[in-house]
Amino acid sequence: MKDLWKYMSNREYTEERYALEMMIKDADRRIFAPDPHDFEESVEGLQQFLEALGCDEFLSAEECTRPNHPNIAYEYGYTEFVPPKGAWYAFGVLAIIFDMARRIAGSPIHVRNAYRPEEYNADVGGAKSSDHISPNGVCLAFDMDFKSHEDRKKVDAYVERLYDLDWLELSIGKGNAMYHLGVLNRRRRWSYK
Repeated sequence: MKDLWKYMSNREYTEERYALEMMIKDADRRIFAPDPHDFEESVEGLQQFLEALGCDEFLSAEECTRPNHPNIAYEYGYTEFVPPKGAWYAFGVLAIIFDMARRIAGSPIHVRNAYRPEEYNADVGGAKSSDHISPNGVCLAFDMDFKSHEDRKKVDAYVERLYDLDWLELSIGKGNAMYHLGVLNRRRRWSYK
C-alpha cells in the first residue's frame, strides 16, 4: 500500500489519517478488523460492524439502509437496504471516509443513499452500472448531503487526496451541497447540475 501520509499532508487531521491507514490493509481491499462475516447480515449487524470500526459517532446503519424513496422500495417488498456481505468491506472504507469528512465539515452530513437493489435503482433513475447496486459484488457508494455548499467544499481537498490512491478506485460526483462517493468499482468524476 502506498503511504497515506504522502497523500494527506494536512497536519490538523493526523489522528484520523493514522486511523485510516491502520484500518485499510492494502490493495487486496481488506480491512484489518473487523471481519464482516462475524456479523449478522441485518441492520443490527451492520450497526455492530460500524461500532467495531469506530465509525458510529456520526453514522448509523439505520440511516444508511433507509430507502430515499420508501414508497418505491415498498413496491418491491423492501423496507430497508442492507448491502450484501461482499460489499461490507467497501461499506467500511466509506464509513471511514465519511467519519473523516464529517469531522472536516464540522456539521452534520446526511447519507441519502448507500446500497440500492437493482430494480429499485432502475426505478429511481440510477445508472445500470451504479456503484449503489454493487455490480461487481464488492463496490458500494454513499450519496451524502451537506448542510451547505461551503461545508461540502471544506471536504474537497480531503476527497481529492483520496482520489490519488488508485487502489481505492474512487468515483466522485459533486453537486452544490452533495457528494456521491463510490469505492472499489471504477475511478471517475462528474458533476451534478
